Amino acid sequence: GTLAKLSFTVSRVADVKAWADKAEKELFDLRTGPFRGTGKLLKYANEELKKAWETGDVEAIAAAMEAFREKHQEE
Repeated sequence: GTLAKLSFTVSRVADVKAWADKAEKELFDLRTGPFRGTGKLLKYANEELKKAWETGDVEAIAAAMEAFREKHQEE
């Protein structure tokens, strides 16, 4: 009866802004390159990482992170 109607939905919300803010303060030189200026890392992270972080499995997240690092390693 009642238990048969019960369902759960789980979702993840990635706080990409907090991640980008911390990284910009501690890891990146915002004076030059494609991450020049505050907010650029957030733009790239939203485009290249957020979907995997929120909907991907472990392998998808790892692949997105590896691709991001490879693409932006020099920066």
